[in-house]
Amino acid sequence: MYIRKNNIYKFVFMSFFLFVTFFVSAIEAKVFYLHPAGQEKIDKPDHYYGLWEIKSVSPGDVIYCNGTYKNSFFIDNWQGTRDNPVIIKAAPDATPVINGYIDIQRSKYIKIEGFTVQNSKYGGVMIQKGSSNITVYKCNIRNNGLGIWIANGAGGENRIIENEVSYSKTQGIAAALVNCEYRKETILAGNIVHHNRYMGFEINANYYIIEENIVYNNGEGYAGSSGIHLFSAGPGENSGDNNIIRYNISYNNIELKGPDGNGIQLDQWCDNNEVYYNLCYNNDGSGICLYDSSNNKVYNNTLYGNMQKTDKSYFFSGELILAGDHVKNVDRTNNNMIMNNIVVAKDIGTYAVYIDKITSDNSISMNNNLFFHLKNDYFYFWKDKKGKSEKINEFNSLAGFSDNQYCDPGIIISEPVKISNFIPTNTLCVKDLAVDLGQKYDILKNKIINGVPDIGSFELGNNIEITDDTLPTESTDNNNNDDNNNGDNNNNNNNVIQKSLSRVINLIDGVRYRIINIFFK
Repeated sequence: MYIRKNNIYKFVFMSFFLFVTFFVSAIEAKVFYLHPAGQEKIDKPDHYYGLWEIKSVSPGDVIYCNGTYKNSFFIDNWQGTRDNPVIIKAAPDATPVINGYIDIQRSKYIKIEGFTVQNSKYGGVMIQKGSSNITVYKCNIRNNGLGIWIANGAGGENRIIENEVSYSKTQGIAAALVNCEYRKETILAGNIVHHNRYMGFEINANYYIIEENIVYNNGEGYAGSSGIHLFSAGPGENSGDNNIIRYNISYNNIELKGPDGNGIQLDQWCDNNEVYYNLCYNNDGSGICLYDSSNNKVYNNTLYGNMQKTDKSYFFSGELILAGDHVKNVDRTNNNMIMNNIVVAKDIGTYAVYIDKITSDNSISMNNNLFFHLKNDYFYFWKDKKGKSEKINEFNSLAGFSDNQYCDPGIIISEPVKISNFIPTNTLCVKDLAVDLGQKYDILKNKIINGVPDIGSFELGNNIEITDDTLPTESTDNNNNDDNNNGDNNNNNNNVIQKSLSRVINLIDGVRYRIINIFFK
């Protein structure tokens, strides 16, 4: 083979250039050690009292922290790169505590790992003013005004991964008008979000992926809360669109005195979203609610025993609700696809599926779902009609409705509640009966066998053995109100989070966080 000499020279030059670039980057990367005692009490020149004593950072720098900090952390104009982020993390065998907040502004490619952030009257972690590609990983964020806040001109492609966010005075995790792009989404994955007084997730933005989170006991301080909530302020606001909500478990969420308390809600003017392979149960409101929301796909979810708070504040009572604002006659719940879901109502007066009058004449694709009522009460409401099991054919005769079945999936609930309770035992009405929409995995990351999925959130033919899958109902952190937690050797909380996530979602083969490995290598 003939190779021209100038090509050889180019190859050698480029190889040398890449080597030098890598070598220089490795040399320039620095390691800092942060401790509240700083240089005053530690006889080491590379220990610092606070971030303000670090004059500058470069891509690849690592800052180790331990101890309890009485001051907030302000990160301004720190610039990492995709391959060499700036990392600020817990020192080995330590969980540093910040009695305040972490405020990240004008920064890119920063990774925050292993902190407890508490007692801020503002947000616990705030990502704002152009900051993008920020990762918050394995942090315990508790007792703040708001848990994690992405807003005020922040950029996209942020990663909020495996944190516990609890006891916020308002939202758990919130994004406000920070829109991302297709394939440049912000990802909120593997978090435990509980006991926040407003929403667990409040997403007022486009192109977010909310996946594999455990969301419970949120909403006791605000009427109109839900576990996972997509929101847009009005028809002219570009928000609440093109999001993905998948593989989440949302339960025990609370409605104070309004008509919500849903496991998952797509609110007014939130369109073109996908909601699949979620489990919603025992919420005060519906399992999934589409309210003046259009062009969404809702499939392979399992909804069981929701609508636990039925009073006069509820206009609708259903496990799955498609409705609109009948007072203002907004009438936007249109062109939605509802398919392959298991929907089980538990209580008298609660329908498995409720479609209100103004929505009933809109385009709805309602196909291949399994409905059941444990008390053999009415399982559906449509416009002004309702029907029990013998009316399934009448239900399927409605425009856009077909191949839905009324069948007991054999879900058997124990105490305490376990995720395995929701795996159907009656395989005859579930197994290999779902429509193939290109699904790859179920909620437990079981692969779809032979391209033929099962109805609901669980693939029955290849389930991974679950040894301890009890879902938490209280805090996973027994010290959530301890303002003076030392933090030097308090690594127990992150261990609890990891254990809970492992047993419930089954971390297997590195698949679970395949999309964020670039930050965690």
